[in-house]
Amino acid sequence: MAPPNLKVLVADDDELFRTFIEHKLLSYAYDVVLCTNGQEAIDLLMQETFDVILLDYKMPERSGLNVLQWMHEQKNNTPVIVLTGEGSEHIAVEAMKLGAYAYLQKGTADMERIDGEIQAANGQHMLNEEKAAASTNQTSATEEQHLTEMVDSVASVVLNSLATMRMKMDESEQELTQFTTGTQQENIKSIWSELKNDQELVTSAVMTLLSIAKVVEGEKKMSFTAAQVEEFKKKFSEKI
Repeated sequence: MAPPNLKVLVADDDELFRTFIEHKLLSYAYDVVLCTNGQEAIDLLMQETFDVILLDYKMPERSGLNVLQWMHEQKNNTPVIVLTGEGSEHIAVEAMKLGAYAYLQKGTADMERIDGEIQAANGQHMLNEEKAAASTNQTSATEEQHLTEMVDSVASVVLNSLATMRMKMDESEQELTQFTTGTQQENIKSIWSELKNDQELVTSAVMTLLSIAKVVEGEKKMSFTAAQVEEFKKKFSEKI
């Protein structure tokens, strides 16, 4: 029995064979779409998606091999089972090179295992898609980790520099106030106080940005809510 909603495209110019294969596939509960040549197959592939394609290699306008070549160029990885006549094994080999999953000979016992071949092709395709998705997710996770490490590193350098700046500002203020009195001394203290406030603001902003970055990163791993992210943004805006 076919998996639910499995959609199969059959491209063949032989009307009798199309009728035969359509009845056979419908008996297995497949959703079947028929076309009569390679160009029609390409037109359908541009408009719809299919789970498996049964493709006759010899058709008018465009052959099955032409369709396979087009699919390769378009990076369409829908699994294809090529249908050939007897004595066409060399064509089948060419089709396999272009990415066909398998080939079956018309008018032979191959047709009795068409259901199994379709399910096998679809199963292998799904497995390949899962592996590709897992590989993409792993690459994305690695890139995110590198970005997090870079943010941490930059933030550490900036915060250390700000701490050193604050220490030197305190030392400079003490040295200057030793040589001044009265209004001049008060002016120096006022200027230094403003500089310290600016330094504290920058430090606070860097720490808040670092917190936001960690929340955004952790949101995927720990399911932070949008409200929590907005709260961090609000805290940052209040500081600036």
